[in-house]
Order: sequence, then structure tokens, then C-alpha cells
Amino acid sequence: MANVRIGFIGAGGVNFGSNVGSWNHASRLEQIGGVEIVGIADIDTTRAERALAERKRATNATSIYANCKIYSSAEDMIEREKLDGVFVGLPPGCHGSLVKGLDIELACVKAGIHTFIEKPLSLVPPENFVDFARTLAAEQAKSNAIVSVGYMFRYHPAVVKMKEFITELHSAGKRVMCVNARYNCAYSESTKPHWWNVRSSGGPIIEQATHFCDLARYLAGEPNLGTISALNVNASEPSGKLSHIGEHIREDEIRDELRMPRATSAHWKFERNGIGSLMHGISLLGTSYETSFDVWADGLRMSLIEPYRSTCELRVRSGKSESERVFTFEDADAYLEEDKAFIEAIRTGNHSLIKCPYYDAVKTYDFTWAIRRAGEENDCF
Repeated sequence: MANVRIGFIGAGGVNFGSNVGSWNHASRLEQIGGVEIVGIADIDTTRAERALAERKRATNATSIYANCKIYSSAEDMIEREKLDGVFVGLPPGCHGSLVKGLDIELACVKAGIHTFIEKPLSLVPPENFVDFARTLAAEQAKSNAIVSVGYMFRYHPAVVKMKEFITELHSAGKRVMCVNARYNCAYSESTKPHWWNVRSSGGPIIEQATHFCDLARYLAGEPNLGTISALNVNASEPSGKLSHIGEHIREDEIRDELRMPRATSAHWKFERNGIGSLMHGISLLGTSYETSFDVWADGLRMSLIEPYRSTCELRVRSGKSESERVFTFEDADAYLEEDKAFIEAIRTGNHSLIKCPYYDAVKTYDFTWAIRRAGEENDCF
């Protein structure tokens, strides 16, 4: 078939890259091939022009941007371009709402455009978000548009291997007993002032640890939201003082109750009676995070070590063996795999290639909000 015609909504880091992470969709689409970028929509057209110029300078990338145009509004791009798919990479407060102008993914789906949406799905509380999610689902049923959400770890080869072990576990009549997620963020090189304000980012669990919350659901099943308990270390506490926040962040201008919690510890039961825990922190300097994810079951222990890095390990002890097997995944690129799946789904119309459809991502959104609220409820004590 002809090249898949793609538009970008948002010219920021998640679509075009930044100095604090290797994630971006543009460079992955350049690798996949058979794709033409026909539009970039951003209210800041200067930033969009700069992003386009930088990608054109990238090796072997010029041809896919040859006919790319810049738009100041996504609605204008949708109307003027014949788009097969779009990547929605906007701040969470700029989409996921029935309010006019904040409903861009809904407009895309209504137009029959296949849509990739970065997490989190919105900023509004779940009880205010449910109408939007239902409306989008109804429009998706009408248009048959593919809607994929960017929980890239579902595509990571190490997680694929973990799912294989869990499938074997289920075939033996066993279930996951426990998951334990640890996510420590490096903060000193942060370049996004809005990230430090819970009102504009959603907070660390909704905006960042959401990936591990989703992984917990993907590997162990649905959490019982009524069992969630959480505690925070807040910015106003002595142990919450951070000494290397960049001067451009100006956290002193944010009200205490809206400052990003420094650490969150949460635990819960799954609906099938296993237990889960999450520890999220903002304490490291530089740009390198430290992350790990453990799964325990009868006769099985899996430890996923540093899945954000290009080389990560999965350490497995299973059966009666007291030694562990170490699976090493070099040059693993979950972002590339999820983008490949989205483009192939567009080409073939095969919705099953999408490992995190919208309706499933809504459950992760509800989960992260439940953890955030559990921590805030305990802040008053």
C-alpha cells in the first residue's frame, strides 16, 4: 500500500525528543519506513518549525518530511490533510475532556483517523472523565478507528517473556502472589516547570509511575481499588527537601499542597487476591532513573531490572532450581515496538496488534487516581 500518512499533534519532547530521555515517536517512525509525515500541529508554530528542521537534518530522514506542513491548530490539520493516523503528544491538561478545544482525540476518532495517545489520558478526576471515555468509545465503534495508548512496556521483549512465564503459571492453576514496583526519578535536570505542579501534571503517580501501575495490571490482573492504601513524603516535610532543583523551575511560586510529592508508598490487593506495592521517589541527580519490577508466585520469582535502559535484565528463579536464569535484552526499544504495532495495525486494520487499547488504559487511569487520592487522604494526619 501507499505510505501511511501521519500527523503529529504537539511538537514537544514525547513526539520529537528532549535532553532528558531517548523517547520520541519521530525517530522511531523514521526507522519503520513506509511512513510519510504530512503535518505537525502545535500552537507554538516556531517550536514546530524547529522540530521539523531538526528531524530533516537527521540521517536518512528528509524524505518522509518532504511534504510536511506546520499548523497552528490540530483541527486545521485534520480538516486540510488526508490523515491515516495521528500521534497525540500533548500535556495531560490539554486533552481528554469534553470541553471544546480539549477534545482533540475525540475529533480524530470522529473523523475516522487512527489515533495514538500518550499517557496520561487526562487530568480530570475519574468521575469527571467517564463521560469523555464513553463518548470516545461510542465514536470509535462508529468509525472503527484504532486507538492505542502509549504504555510501551507492554511491547518490551522482557515483558513479553514475563507474560510467557505467567501463562505457564496459569496453565498450572496458579496465580501471581505479589508484585513489587520501584521507580526512583532523577530530577536535577528536569526542564518542565509544569511537571512540578500537581495541578498541571497530575502528580507523580498519574504522570510517571502510571507505567508501572499499568504493568502491574498487565501482569497480575485488576487491582481492587477499595483496598488501596498510600502515604506520601511531601515537599513541606524535612525529608522532602530537594537541594538541586533548577532555578528555572521556581517551585517556591507553587502552593505547598500543589507541589510534587517527593515519595509515595502504596499497596493494595488484586481482585484475584494477590497483593501489590509501589514505591515511587524523586531523589536522584542527573538524568538516569532507577527502576525495577518484581513478580512472585508459587515456584516463580521474576525481577525486571532497569527496563527504561537500552540493555536490561530479567532474572528468573523457577521450579525447584535454586539458581536464577538471567535473560539479557540488548538494544531493546519498546517505543519502537509500540509504534511498529500501531503502523502495522493501520496498514492491516488488525486491532488485535494493539496491546493497550483505550478502554484498557482507562482502567490504569482509574488505578493511578485511586493511589493519588489515597496518599492525599493521609496527608491530613
